[in-house]
Amino acid sequence: MFILYGFSMGIEMTINNTSGALFCVWLGRATSLPVAILAMMLFSIGVQAACGAIFGIVPFVSHRSLGIISGLTGAGGNFGSGLTQLIFFSSPRFHIADVTKNNQRKSIIYYEAEWTAEEKLQGLHEGSLKFAENSISERGRKAALDGASTSPGNGNRADV
Repeated sequence: MFILYGFSMGIEMTINNTSGALFCVWLGRATSLPVAILAMMLFSIGVQAACGAIFGIVPFVSHRSLGIISGLTGAGGNFGSGLTQLIFFSSPRFHIADVTKNNQRKSIIYYEAEWTAEEKLQGLHEGSLKFAENSISERGRKAALDGASTSPGNGNRADV
C-alpha cells in the first residue's frame, strides 16, 4: 500500500514540478499583463501543489520521527533556495556596486533634468542635487548632525 502511495505521490510531484517550471518559463516570456498574471497564477498553483505533495509524503516516512523528517524536509527547501541564490547570483555580471553607481547617476540626472541651464547658472538646482545626494547616501539627518556637507558645489559631479 505504501509503495503504491509513494509511487503515485512521486508522479504527482513530478507533474507538479514540471508544470510549475513550464509556467515559470511562460511567465518570463509573457508579453502582456493579463498573460503574465495568468502564468503567475498557474505557476503558483503548480509550485504549491508540489510543496503539498512533498509534505504529504512526510507522515508516511516514519511515525516515530515525524518532527525530525518534517524539519529536514523544510531545511532541505531552505538549503536549496540558498544554493540557487549562490549559483545564479554569484556571477561577475551582477555586482551590487555597479548597479548602485548606475542608479546614483540616474538619480542625479533625473533631478538635474528639472532645471533649465539658466536656472542652473543661478544655482537654483542645488537644493535638488542636495536632496538627490541625501537620497543616494541614505544619510539624511545623520549627515546634518555630523556636520558633513553634502553641498553639490558648482554642479560638477565627478564623484558620482
